[in-house]
Amino acid sequence: MAGKPSLSEDRDLALFFSRLTATLDQVLGAGALAGRLAELRRNGSGSKPRPAAPDADPAFERAFRRLGFAVSAGAGSGFLSELAERVGRAAYRPAANIRLLLELFAKGDGKAGMPPVCGPTPNCLACLLTPECDYFNQPRKPPAAQLSPAERLLADRAAALSDAELVSLLMFGGRATGREEAVAAVFSRYGGLADIFQADRREYSGLRGMEKTPALRLAAAAELHARLLAGPRDGKLRLASAADIYHRYAAELRQAGGGTALLLLLDAANRVGRVVALDRARPAPADILRPALREGAARLALLLDGQSGTPAPDVADLDFVRRLRAASDIVGPPLLDCVVAGENGYYSFAEAGTLG
Repeated sequence: MAGKPSLSEDRDLALFFSRLTATLDQVLGAGALAGRLAELRRNGSGSKPRPAAPDADPAFERAFRRLGFAVSAGAGSGFLSELAERVGRAAYRPAANIRLLLELFAKGDGKAGMPPVCGPTPNCLACLLTPECDYFNQPRKPPAAQLSPAERLLADRAAALSDAELVSLLMFGGRATGREEAVAAVFSRYGGLADIFQADRREYSGLRGMEKTPALRLAAAAELHARLLAGPRDGKLRLASAADIYHRYAAELRQAGGGTALLLLLDAANRVGRVVALDRARPAPADILRPALREGAARLALLLDGQSGTPAPDVADLDFVRRLRAASDIVGPPLLDCVVAGENGYYSFAEAGTLG
């Protein structure tokens, strides 16, 4: 029997799913990824099912070993299925969808012209799983790791930076490497980010290799962190209903003008982390899911302008929401509600039972 994944207790599989999906989203595009996954699902559930992966598959074994999973020799479909189940439970997604994502990551998709992200020559530049990748973080770095932390951050790849690299950027700016003596001393002394920022800031300047300017920058960041934690706990708006969405954001939608939609990026407690104005009244699913994945939203909601002045949806609205819901179910994050704002009221797809 193929080996099972060996996962440490602190392995964040929900974050693993988010980074895996964002990686494939970058390679194929959100719209293309959703469509291809839907096609693969149809083929897998049709009269001619897709063949199962063999018990011993070097592509899966190679990818999972690189990502730090303890894979037994010859691990293949059994290992893949077990990992898909565990990630699916953590991310509240069907295991079949997770399995397809893992197959695309490790084996690519010839029909879509997509080479594997983690193949014999891995595409580390496109991969957001590099912080937990043993291959990427080995002493003899692969070519993608030769990019400086600053270059990767400016290339919108912050998720691929380790904690040490981010602290290095904070302390040394564009000269940061993540391997400075002072950075190593900080993590050796305190362990993790929470302990670093909760420490006595007078200790920073006494650490090995620490100069005055990096110590000041670290102390300033620690003070900002303390003020953030001391701020009001209810600083983010929590949405409990479609009425909350309508009353809070309808005026903002009207101010943005016709032809605009508002995307609300929410955390797991339905608190609004960010509002994104989309420049089309009925944006494509890819335009909605791309910022949601990039920001790591747990859920999303959408506020649309009732173009006729009334919130009642028409056939085009129903088709739009159906396609968006299908794409979010496959790629994530899930669609909480789509609200159409009229002049004197709103229509909620979730409350009306027409969300899908």
